[in-house]
Amino acid sequence: MKWRYEYRVLAVCCAAFGLYHATRQIVPPAVPLLKDQFDLTYTQASILSSAFDIGYGMTLIVGGFIGDRVKKVPLVVAGLIGLSIMLILTPLANSFWSFAAIRMLTGVAFSTYFTSGLSTLSSYFPVSERGKALGIHMGLGAGSGKLFAPLIAGLILPVLGWHPLFYLLGIPAILTAFVFWRVVKEPKVDMATISRPSTTAIFSNVFGNRSLFVLGLCGALVISGNLSLYPFLPIYLVQEMGADLAYGGFAIAFLNGVSIPFVPIAGTLSDRFGRRAVIFTLSVCSALVLYIFPMLSGGIQVLLGIAVMGAVVGTAFSVILSYVVDTTPSTYRGLALGYSNTITVLGGAIGSTASGYISDLFGVRAIFVFVASLALLAALVVLLVAAPKPAIAAQSELSRS
Repeated sequence: MKWRYEYRVLAVCCAAFGLYHATRQIVPPAVPLLKDQFDLTYTQASILSSAFDIGYGMTLIVGGFIGDRVKKVPLVVAGLIGLSIMLILTPLANSFWSFAAIRMLTGVAFSTYFTSGLSTLSSYFPVSERGKALGIHMGLGAGSGKLFAPLIAGLILPVLGWHPLFYLLGIPAILTAFVFWRVVKEPKVDMATISRPSTTAIFSNVFGNRSLFVLGLCGALVISGNLSLYPFLPIYLVQEMGADLAYGGFAIAFLNGVSIPFVPIAGTLSDRFGRRAVIFTLSVCSALVLYIFPMLSGGIQVLLGIAVMGAVVGTAFSVILSYVVDTTPSTYRGLALGYSNTITVLGGAIGSTASGYISDLFGVRAIFVFVASLALLAALVVLLVAAPKPAIAAQSELSRS
């Protein structure tokens, strides 16, 4: 019965995580329409696409710090309710600035989940099962949202435009908040088995940790590829290849769908061959495929190129998260994840915005060369990370009494 409850928690967390990623992915397929409606430059289009991540990244550290000290379930539920409100308000945006502001606030709601939700889920699984649980959470949870959101967008955009997409997600957000509140119980931590350092010591251990900073920077370079592809792959296919809006949405869905099995594969390989080796290899492969993609002609070549990009571009991010977890104890893991991922998300948003600026100067094809250069830089940066000294953790953080 206990095993079944742990996996019920996992299922609800997957639903919440998938919903957040669907919210993130619903905008890129709509960028061609938003660009025309708001008369945007490529730089502005990239800002709209990354505004969610800017709001999310700016509040991750605060969310992680608070999540380590208060009840996590109410914090996650409040974030889901906030997500629903922002989704329902998004269609009211009538300008670049109002749309960007609402998307940033939507990202703030996600910051309440990333650290507290992952921490809650981790607490229900012993170390021996935690990797599998988090792998399912990242692969199936996030992957389902990234797959189905652009797929649905591809069906709706040509017929109804972009406004209904946000109403379509707003209602499930309220339902998910209710189910999370009813199903997920606050973990009962056995404080006798955990020694919590002082706040000063925690800040010193986190913000003074060079490896966490370098991993965050490496993550930023890695996800810049995804954050740039999401808005600009549909634009490239529509404007440069002559595809329609539906194909642009389906291309993003295909890109994300291909990545689903490769995320746990990358994690498994990193367990066997080491985190750095896998991150380095994936980053080099990403650079190669991104550089070659604009040279491909239409049809099957482009489809195969998207498939290979889905398999390698951004896949190293889950391995980077594992690297962060390897180096931090559970007592301040939320803050460590928040700090490292803040660097990753804000850096990735800067990279995506730079892609838009480069597109304005040199055309949309140029972003593939730019992002390929970032991936190659990620391969070099990860070599600066020291080999992790795994934190000594109890077999389970939950009280067995």
